[in-house]
Amino acid sequence: MMPVHNLTQGFDYGTIQAAIDAANPGDTIECDPGTYNENVLINKNNLILRSTSGKAVTTIQGTIGGGNGSVMVAGGTNGVKIGETAKGFTIIGYDGNGSIEAAALYLLDLIQTLLLKAIQLKPMENMVYWLTMMQQSIASP
Repeated sequence: MMPVHNLTQGFDYGTIQAAIDAANPGDTIECDPGTYNENVLINKNNLILRSTSGKAVTTIQGTIGGGNGSVMVAGGTNGVKIGETAKGFTIIGYDGNGSIEAAALYLLDLIQTLLLKAIQLKPMENMVYWLTMMQQSIASP
C-alpha cells in the first residue's frame, strides 16, 4: 500500500508531491508514519496536509537542490493547513554551508492565510521562515 492518501478522492500515492499534484483545491492529504525525503510544493488553495500519527513519527526531510525549502507554499495559494492536533510533521530544512541551505518552510510570495498546527521546524538555530514579503500572515495555534 502506498503511504500517502488523498482522503477526499480516495487515491493513494508514493510521495507527498504526487498526491498534491493530483489534488484539487480543498482536498485532504494524509501521510503514514515515516520519513519523506522530498521537497514539497503546495500550490492548491484550501489544501489540508496532515499525518496519521504525528510529528514524532512523520518527517518531511528536504533534499539538496530541491528548491528553497523542504515545504514550499506557492504565492497566491491561500487557506492551506499543514498539520492538525496530533497529526503534524517534523519538517527539516537542508542545513548546508554558505548558499547551500534550504528553509524548513519557505513562502514563495504573498500568502494571505496559512495555518500550521502540531508542526516542528528544524534546524531551529538558523532561520526557520524565509519570508519573501513582510505582509505574510501565519497563524500557529
